[in-house]
Amino acid sequence: ANFVIQYIESPIVGTSQWSAKKGSKLYQNETVARRQCQKEIAQLHQYFATSLRRAQVKSRTIAVGIKKKKQSFIDKDEAKLIKNPINYTVKELATQLTLIQAELFDNISLDELMDKNWEHSERCPKLTEFINHTNMINSWVMDTILNGEDAKDQLNRYIKFIKIAYQLHTLNNFNSCLSILGGLESAPISRLRHIMSLPDNIQAKFDKIKHLYSPLNGYKNYRSFSGHEQSIPIIGVYLRDLTLAYDGNSKYMDEDETIINFDRMTLVAERVLELNEFNTSSFMEEITLMPLLHNRLKQIVTLSYNELYKKSTILQPPKVTKTPEQQLEELQAKFDEYKANSKKQLDSLQAQLHNVDSMFSSFKAKKESKFTSKTKKEINDIKTQILNTLLMCDDFILEAEKD
Repeated sequence: ANFVIQYIESPIVGTSQWSAKKGSKLYQNETVARRQCQKEIAQLHQYFATSLRRAQVKSRTIAVGIKKKKQSFIDKDEAKLIKNPINYTVKELATQLTLIQAELFDNISLDELMDKNWEHSERCPKLTEFINHTNMINSWVMDTILNGEDAKDQLNRYIKFIKIAYQLHTLNNFNSCLSILGGLESAPISRLRHIMSLPDNIQAKFDKIKHLYSPLNGYKNYRSFSGHEQSIPIIGVYLRDLTLAYDGNSKYMDEDETIINFDRMTLVAERVLELNEFNTSSFMEEITLMPLLHNRLKQIVTLSYNELYKKSTILQPPKVTKTPEQQLEELQAKFDEYKANSKKQLDSLQAQLHNVDSMFSSFKAKKESKFTSKTKKEINDIKTQILNTLLMCDDFILEAEKD
């Protein structure tokens, strides 16, 4: 078992000496061979199966030391592609992103998800690496669109990323899909008016993706289809659930801290074990490695969010704000209008109060001792006028609050 584990996890030797196409094929063959060896040995005995369960084929390679002048196998067209990965096809970009994320996700150990270790990067190096790459994808989307040669090129890149997100969703790479969606809906991109006019079929795809990954109700839509074991889940959803489980439930049931809250432990265990059920090995077996693009997408350097937003404002400057003098003039005009309207309302209210006062005085002057139908009518008229006065007061107050 120990020998097989060393064989499976040892670096693959020699692939970097060949051309990209040949190296990719040989690397793929070696990966398949090692996984087949793992399966066959595991079937021999239960002990072997237990020992080999966590063995993983690493993505490391070692070149043998042949001393000769290095040769470049990269032609001009491929060099152009590597310089700007967006020039690759949608399928190539989606598959290589999936392969990278599958490798990174597979390296995360369960202990990194316990005791809120994700809040301390030194306690969860593999999880941090996965999260950093996810954030890199988000920034890369923004940076690539903003670096378009002109408005048309920026629109084409925007559309291409929508297609990539849709392809990632089809591949069950939910984490990268959401990351790209976040870049497309970010402030530096969504504020650009010239990229908002999309063809109907592209808009339909975009709307569908946004609906599926809507954060409303705790990602309710996403949770309805995310149970597929052969997928890369949205890590942020699970970290959110774990945070709620830890922070929303006390560790102990009593003040003396002697009775452990097992319900809290159960909630945490369920989410961690559910995350552990996801199997990304099929991606590494089925997707053909493209070493040049693969390495380029792992090492992309992008600008900070503030720098990206600044670049966006250069492409489309914000509306020119009014000077303090102009703003003061507008405020003065509004105040004068409010003052005039208030004076009219006050004049009407005073006239109404004077009318009510006159009706009271007239009624008191009569000094009638009997309650007749005429007296009843006069009292009702006074009540009506008082009610109208109160309504005018309410209207005046509401108008003042609105202004």
